[in-house]
Amino acid sequence: MQQLFIQLKSRLLRITGSLLGNNEDAADAVQETFCRLWQIRDRLYDDKDTTAVAIQTAKNICIDQLRRKKVIQFESLENKHDQNSTDNALKHFEATDECRYILELINLCLTPLQRQILEMREIKEMEIQEIATILNMQPTAVRMHLSRARKEIRNLYIKKNER
Repeated sequence: MQQLFIQLKSRLLRITGSLLGNNEDAADAVQETFCRLWQIRDRLYDDKDTTAVAIQTAKNICIDQLRRKKVIQFESLENKHDQNSTDNALKHFEATDECRYILELINLCLTPLQRQILEMREIKEMEIQEIATILNMQPTAVRMHLSRARKEIRNLYIKKNER
């Protein structure tokens, strides 16, 4: 159990850190995740189930934190008339639009299997072998699907930016 905790902690810190960008916020999100897991510990069956629930819980906590920050950012943006703040906000919104567009491409253009593999690898940060085991596939097949998915998204994104 202690080994699982250590593995989960480092994995969750990577995930929350990539989503929140702040080490303190990421550590808080991981702590909150473990508190929530403790409340449902009797309903968790095995290490794999615990890991899946922990990752999903951590992502949801991060989303909640980002939503709260977004509200604060909008309020502070209205109160400041500094051109630098406005430029930064515009860059943030442009980046958000790009992310939305990429997610839309993923949802519309990839097969369900490619989407699942891409999510497992890029969002859940799972290893190729782990994905192959879960999906009952060969690791080379997982790599092939992942490569094709990335290539498809990259090509569509490049085409969009050429317009």
